[in-house]
Amino acid sequence: MVERRFLRELDSLPSVHDFVRDFCRARGVDDDRAFEVDLVIEELFTNLVKHQRGREEIGLGLDGESGWVTITLTDRDVERFDPTTLPDDTERRNRALIPGGRGIGLVKKLVDELRYDYRDRTGTITATKRWSR
Repeated sequence: MVERRFLRELDSLPSVHDFVRDFCRARGVDDDRAFEVDLVIEELFTNLVKHQRGREEIGLGLDGESGWVTITLTDRDVERFDPTTLPDDTERRNRALIPGGRGIGLVKKLVDELRYDYRDRTGTITATKRWSR
């Protein structure tokens, strides 16, 4: 697993994207699959920045090879924020033209597994994505 910490701000997204791109290229992950990984991370990271008040940095870990990837986001000194329990109301929001609330639904569709763990004021989101060969 490779890990880095990023400042809790939306301005960190270009550095997050670079980290994901370098990870995917080093493992031979094609651009379409790398885009999916990047999209999942951007949505989860953005939610932590917008909805949590924790330490200055958010940890991002990536593990995997060309057939799979595991994404881990670690947020310290925070209240519980479990994205796995958020409803997927994307269709209703689309019909009503209501902004926001679509990202977690998209994440749930893009990954095979989404888990959340909360201990000692530390939230950890783990997403696993597999690709058929």
